[in-house]
Amino acid sequence: MKEVILHAGMHRTGSTSIQEYLRLNASFFKDKNIQIMTDLDVFDLGVSKNDLSENCFRIAHVLIDKQLHTPMRIHGEAKVLPLMKKMQTIQALNRRLIEGPCDRVILSAEAFSFLRSRCEKFWLNRMISGLCLKPVVFFRNKTDWLRSWQAWLSANVPNWISERKQPGSIFDLSETSWLVDHDAIRRFYARDGMFLSYEDSVSEYGSVIPVFLNSLELDLAECPPWEGIWANDSASKMTSTGVESEPLRQGN
Repeated sequence: MKEVILHAGMHRTGSTSIQEYLRLNASFFKDKNIQIMTDLDVFDLGVSKNDLSENCFRIAHVLIDKQLHTPMRIHGEAKVLPLMKKMQTIQALNRRLIEGPCDRVILSAEAFSFLRSRCEKFWLNRMISGLCLKPVVFFRNKTDWLRSWQAWLSANVPNWISERKQPGSIFDLSETSWLVDHDAIRRFYARDGMFLSYEDSVSEYGSVIPVFLNSLELDLAECPPWEGIWANDSASKMTSTGVESEPLRQGN
């Protein structure tokens, strides 16, 4: 059965670096019979555009409950679809995944880590119907994650402080926030899920990219170099592609 590797973030765990690596090395993955999914214009029934990135946040937002006020919805980059449009789009996404040229597909977006509810699980199952789902999620120390998330919100979301007390919102920075409920994410993606440590990855390799490649059962010695690929900075600004504008830099 064809496999969908769903890289679901979380946010602030090197996801943009992974997506940049996928973009730079799409031909390598194609040679390994792995397709890199790029984001879609969900208002055109899943038609791909050249300027859309490997961060498939628009696809993720087709599944995310309409009540959640996400950063991309705040910025107008992701819209809530009417029910009929949502159903049509999920059907189109399912066809695109099934009809792709490779036996495996990588679908990456930090926003997939927002999924929690039974309704969201229903739509996810519809999208990957007839396919084998392999979720890959990076977890980070909760205190460090919340600090990094706050810095990102401060740089990218206007008036975030005034909204931070909304229950169940992305502005919940408490130690018990649903955002850092790793157990809930594990339950949502429990079947065949891979749950990896951001800190362990960075400690061993200086990057999360090699550990992600390991999750694909690829030989690191055969993979293109990942050193120096480190995208996304807390203080940088979000662009219309969903990727922050900070240039790639050395570091971890």
